[in-house]
Amino acid sequence: MSTTPLTVRGAERLKEELTRLKHVERPSVINAIAEARAQGDLSENAEYDAAKERQGSLSLSAMGVSCLVQPLRWWISKAIKNRSIRLLEKTRPI
Repeated sequence: MSTTPLTVRGAERLKEELTRLKHVERPSVINAIAEARAQGDLSENAEYDAAKERQGSLSLSAMGVSCLVQPLRWWISKAIKNRSIRLLEKTRPI
């Protein structure tokens, strides 16, 4: 598994983005799909197609952010406590 260096603030932003995607964007897309289905014939319904495309791109975005957030580990080292990080410095997980 590859690692991606992140600051604490960067990790918080990723978590906030994932929460927003899951709890704000996803329900709005589901409502848009339901409204488009209620209009009738799906084969000629542009709103339905647009909502389904938005759902697909939203799912990919959420999956990408989730893949970054899921393996996050908090690392502690003397350098992190001093607010400086050097490459290849030995650290240990908290």
